[in-house]
Amino acid sequence: TPLNASPKTAYKTVPNVIGLSLASAQTRLRDDSLRVESIGSASQPVADQWPRAGLSVPSGSEVALATDGSKLSSEATVPNLRGMNMTQALSVLAASGLRLQANGFGVAVSQSAAPGTLRALGSEISVQFTTPATKR
Repeated sequence: TPLNASPKTAYKTVPNVIGLSLASAQTRLRDDSLRVESIGSASQPVADQWPRAGLSVPSGSEVALATDGSKLSSEATVPNLRGMNMTQALSVLAASGLRLQANGFGVAVSQSAAPGTLRALGSEISVQFTTPATKR
């Protein structure tokens, strides 16, 4: 069946790396198949991270780290999800620091927050999915 043919998304639980050296935190996250973006001095310990420890994210998602004296933004820019399937939308939102609330099946046709707008990290974006009409 087509549902069985769709790729399975592997999820990872984000580890707590606050307090670790930046190098140790980067190694730990990469060992968990997560990508790393960091701001601040490499000689300072990690003071903040997003997504927070314990959250489940798709494998390959990005984790943002800030060392002492630096702060991560508390807002995320809403991406344009139109035309994406549910797996793609989930992955893009997770990488942006946002959560998906899916309605329907197929491809994204509308979303509750306009692309380019700012939302608080962790906000839920409602996305309407519709199966494309078949052409004859």
